[in-house]
Amino acid sequence: MSKKLHYFDINGDGEFIRYLLHYSRENFEDIRYDFKSWPIKSVEDSLPFGMLPLYEEGNRSLTTPIAIARYLAGKANLIPSDPWDQAQLDFIICN
Repeated sequence: MSKKLHYFDINGDGEFIRYLLHYSRENFEDIRYDFKSWPIKSVEDSLPFGMLPLYEEGNRSLTTPIAIARYLAGKANLIPSDPWDQAQLDFIICN
């Protein structure tokens, strides 16, 4: 299944998503854009809020950094079962 991460060629909100993908040894296409070429109509039309990052897995897609990070962390079994520990994880993801 094809996996793609679309984000700007900066660290920003996409960087910890890249870290999660590498940590979990996911093969993915790291598609980076520079600010000068943005917006790119073919990508922008698939964004519900008109913002990157965009993660695509097969024919499904997710936007917003927290949603993408939670999904990937869950796939990699990195989400703790204890609610307090979950909150600590959210603290890390959100900052």
